[in-house]
Amino acid sequence: MTKKDQKKRHQISLNLNADLKDRYHLVLIKNLKDEKICKNVDLLTGFLDYIRHKGFANEEFLIFVYKENWVLLIESSTDTTSVKANCVAIHELLGTYFENKGFVLGISNLHNYWNLKQAYHEASFSVDYLNHNTHNHPSVLLYNELGIIKLFTDQNCQINEVYTNELYKNFLEPVLVYDKNHQTTLYDTLVTFFSNDLSFIATSRTLFIHVNTLRARIKTIEKILTLDLGRIDNLINIRLAILLYQFDYFV
Repeated sequence: MTKKDQKKRHQISLNLNADLKDRYHLVLIKNLKDEKICKNVDLLTGFLDYIRHKGFANEEFLIFVYKENWVLLIESSTDTTSVKANCVAIHELLGTYFENKGFVLGISNLHNYWNLKQAYHEASFSVDYLNHNTHNHPSVLLYNELGIIKLFTDQNCQINEVYTNELYKNFLEPVLVYDKNHQTTLYDTLVTFFSNDLSFIATSRTLFIHVNTLRARIKTIEKILTLDLGRIDNLINIRLAILLYQFDYFV
C-alpha cells in the first residue's frame, strides 16, 4: 500500500484478528543465537501468555510471525522514549522466559498503516546493524538512533570503518589529545561553534569569552589539525567526526 485504503485495512484487520489503527511503530524481534525460536508460532503464543500474566501485554500491541521473525506493532505514539522503554522491558522478558540472551529488537519510526513496508525496512535495518555491530550498542535500537551512522553503512549494514577511522584520526583525535595534554577545552569550543552556526559572536557569548579569544582558539585548532576552517569540506569532515563521536561510535 502507498496510500490510505479502507478495504485493504479491513482485510489486514481480519488477518490479524484485531482492528488496525492509523499509525504504528514496527518492532522486529530476532534471536541471533537461535533462529528457530522466532520461527515457532507456539513459542510466540507461550511468550504472549507469559507477558499477559505479567500484566504487560495490552490491546495496543499486535504481534505475529513474519519472515522467520516476530513482528510487533505498537500503536501510535510520538513519544519514542516510551516506545523504547516498552521494547527494553520486552527484551528483558524475552531473556527471562527463554533463558536466552540472543534477542535483539529493531524499532522503526512512526508510520501510517499503509506504509508499514517502510517501517519493516527500518526495523530490519536496525536489527541487521545490531547483528553486525554488537560491540558498541545495546540489544534494542531505534532506527532514529542510528542518526548519521546510516550514511556510513552499506546495504549489508557494514560500516565503512576505513573512512570513519580516517575522519576520527584526521579531524578530531588531535584536538582531543591536545585538550587532554594541555587541560584546554578546544573540543567543547568546536561543538559550541557548530551549534551556533559557526557564528563567532554567538559562540563567544555562549562560552562567555571575548570574540578574539574564540578566534585564537579556532586558530589553534586549525594549527593542530593543519587545515583551514574556512573550507567547507573541512567543516563538513569535522562536523561528521563530532557527530560520530557524540554517538559513542569511537568508544
